[in-house]
Amino acid sequence: MSLKRVGFYAELEERRPDVFQGSIFDAISRDRSPNEANLVAYLDSGHDLIDIMEGTEDVVAGKGSSVSGGSSLMTDGVWVWRLDLPFFVKKYHLELDPEFVWHAASNRYVVPDIPRQELRRLTSGAAWEIYGMRRMYFESGEARFVEE
Repeated sequence: MSLKRVGFYAELEERRPDVFQGSIFDAISRDRSPNEANLVAYLDSGHDLIDIMEGTEDVVAGKGSSVSGGSSLMTDGVWVWRLDLPFFVKKYHLELDPEFVWHAASNRYVVPDIPRQELRRLTSGAAWEIYGMRRMYFESGEARFVEE
C-alpha cells in the first residue's frame, strides 16, 4: 500500500518532479482557515517515518529562514508529509488537499496509533517512493536493504 502524499510542493525538491508537484505559492491563502490550528496540531503529531538531519529553507521567504529536519517524513498511516509542512501551514495558511483535511477531521484531529511493524513497512515504501532510497526490511530488529 502506498501512502497518499500531502504538501510535496515542487519548490521543496527539484530532483524529484514525479513526486514533488504543484507550487507552494498556489496553495498560499490570505486567510487562516477555521481548522488551521487543528490541522497544524495533527501534522505535528504524526509518526516519524524517516528522520533527516538538515535545515531546509523556507522556500516562500527565501534565504535566512529554515526548518530543522524539514525533509523528514511523517505519517498517520494513510497520508505522508514532510516535517516542515506544519510550519508552512501555520506561517502561510496553506490550503491543503481537501481529501486530507476531511481525513484529519474524521479522525477528530488525532493521529491514530500504528503498530511498530506497520510503521517499519511504511518507512521502507515511503523512503523508496519519495526519496528513491533503497527499500529495506527488518529482521530480528535489524534493518536490511533489498538488493534491486
